[in-house]
Amino acid sequence: MKIRIFIAIIIEELALEKIIEIKNKLFQNKDLKWEPKDKLHITLKFIGSVEEEEIPKLIAKLKIIAIKTAPFLLSFSKFGLFKRNGIPTILWAGITENEILSNLHFEIGSILSNIGSVKESRNYKPHLTLIRFRKNIQKDIFENILEKNISDIRFKVNELSLFKSELKSSGSVYTEIENIKLK
Repeated sequence: MKIRIFIAIIIEELALEKIIEIKNKLFQNKDLKWEPKDKLHITLKFIGSVEEEEIPKLIAKLKIIAIKTAPFLLSFSKFGLFKRNGIPTILWAGITENEILSNLHFEIGSILSNIGSVKESRNYKPHLTLIRFRKNIQKDIFENILEKNISDIRFKVNELSLFKSELKSSGSVYTEIENIKLK
C-alpha cells in the first residue's frame, strides 16, 4: 500500500509562540483560516506516495544522516507570500539561509533518489506555512506583516520527523511516523 510522506523539522514551542504572537498583532483579518498550530513545521522534503515497505529503509537512511548532523540553530527572516499567476496563495515565515540546513536538504534528496522520489525542480526555500488562501486576496492587507523583520526569533533543531500526510475532505492530516534525533 502506498502512503504520502514528508520529512520535516518541528519548531520549538517558544519560537512558534513568538511567530503566532506577531501574526496576531499585525494581522487581524478573522475571515482567513490560519494553519493550526499542530501542523506548523518546516518541510525538508515532500516525498509523496511511496510503498509502505520502503519506510523502514528510509528511516534507516535518515538515521545515518542524523548521526552525522549535530543539533543546529535556525532563525526566521521575514514574512512573505507565494503567488500563482500573481495571486497570493500562501503566507509564510521564511528561514534565514543556513549551510547546515542546505546540506541536510541535499543529503536527504540524495538518499531519496534510491526509492524513486522525483527530484524537485524548484530551489529549496525553507519556510513555515501560515495560511493557504482559498480565494483571491488583496495583497495590500498584508503590508504590515510583510514589513516585519523576525530575524531575532531563533530555535534549535534537535531532530527530524517523518510524517504521513492523509488528504481528507476537511484538509490534510499529519501523523508522525518516526522522530529521529540529531547527534
